[in-house]
Amino acid sequence: VSEIIDELHSVQQFVNKGIQTVRDISGSLRSYVLDHLGLIPAVQEYCREIERMSNVTCNFKSEVESFNFSDEKNVALFRIIQEAITNVLRHADATLIDVTISQSEDSLEISISDNGKGMPESKEAISNSMGILGMKERAIFLKGKLKIDSVKNEGTKIHLSIPFDKL
Repeated sequence: VSEIIDELHSVQQFVNKGIQTVRDISGSLRSYVLDHLGLIPAVQEYCREIERMSNVTCNFKSEVESFNFSDEKNVALFRIIQEAITNVLRHADATLIDVTISQSEDSLEISISDNGKGMPESKEAISNSMGILGMKERAIFLKGKLKIDSVKNEGTKIHLSIPFDKL
């Protein structure tokens, strides 16, 4: 039994190291790609990097070519997407992540969904997650709405809607 526990700790350290590596890479990506090329290329490159660093397929689709948002707001949007993907890698046991950016008549729509195990049923556990709290705070900063839908053993979908006139 202790050998199994030791092995599980070793696997957990390996996964945590991988997540930290992805965060380090994404931090460096953000500084160049996001600042110089914009949000869409940055998210696209981040998804490619996730695929290189994990066994998870990360599909990215944008129905919009570019945005004219401030750097500060682009960073907030990128960080929400980044946190959502990090949560999938860390908790969902998913094999697939879909990231979609689109626009409606008056808002930017971002969707991040996975085919993982879903989130805990406890609303309190979800509400107290630091990652989710950070995502919600950034959504408030963007004057947007963040909605999380999760079904046990079917995955989680995060939808962010940001009104254009508020950007």
